[in-house]
Amino acid sequence: MSWVLGYVSGLDMASSSRSGKSSRFKTVDREALELWLTNYCTSNPLNSIYDASLALYLAVTE
Repeated sequence: MSWVLGYVSGLDMASSSRSGKSSRFKTVDREALELWLTNYCTSNPLNSIYDASLALYLAVTE
């Protein structure tokens, strides 16, 4: 989970600095992210953690 949080935080910081928008991950709690990730991985067992992390980032930022 630490790697996932670091990855999505990095994506968020890069996106925020380019777009001028504030971070969307400041208001999302860790438990909610873990639940989302668990559900994604259960539904997509053949996908990598990278795929899951990118899907999580896109789901939160849409």
